[in-house]
Amino acid sequence: MDFPSGGVVEVEVKLNAQASSALQGALGAGPKLQAAPVAGITAQSLGAPGSAGPIGVAHQLVQANDNAPQNTGPTLSGQVIQAQPAPGPLFVQLPGYGRESDAARVMARLYGMPARIVPVFGADRTLWAVNIGPYHSVEDADQALQHVLNAGMTDPEIIVR
Repeated sequence: MDFPSGGVVEVEVKLNAQASSALQGALGAGPKLQAAPVAGITAQSLGAPGSAGPIGVAHQLVQANDNAPQNTGPTLSGQVIQAQPAPGPLFVQLPGYGRESDAARVMARLYGMPARIVPVFGADRTLWAVNIGPYHSVEDADQALQHVLNAGMTDPEIIVR
C-alpha cells in the first residue's frame, strides 16, 4: 500500500465471519484470540504523589461469577483485510483570527474560491478560521493550497473533516 511517509492514514477493519471461522479451524491448536475477561476487575486508590503513604483498599468493580464461563466475549479470528482509506472531504484552512471581521477580510482576498468563515472554539475564547473547500482529492486540495500561498496568505494547512 502507498502510505505517506510520516503521515497519518485512516484504516477500516471489517470482520469476514466465514473466512475467519475457516482460518480459526485451520489453526488447530494454534493461538486463539479472545476478548479479555471482565470478571474480577478491581480498583485501588493510591497514596498522595511522591509519598510512601498507605495504599487504599481494593474494591471489586465486577463481581466474579464462578458458575459463568470466564470469557463471555466473542472469539476473534485475527484476520486483517487491507482496503483503500476513505477520508472525509479536504479543506484548506487559514486558522487563528481573533475577530470575525479579520477573517472576512482574508476571505475577500480569495475571491472565486469556495471559502467560508468558521468558528474555532478555544479554552478561553473563540477564534475565526477561513475554510476553503471541500475538495475530494488530494490533488485538488494541493492545487487550492498553492493558490492560497500564491495569494500571499501565511500558514495555510490542509485539514480532513
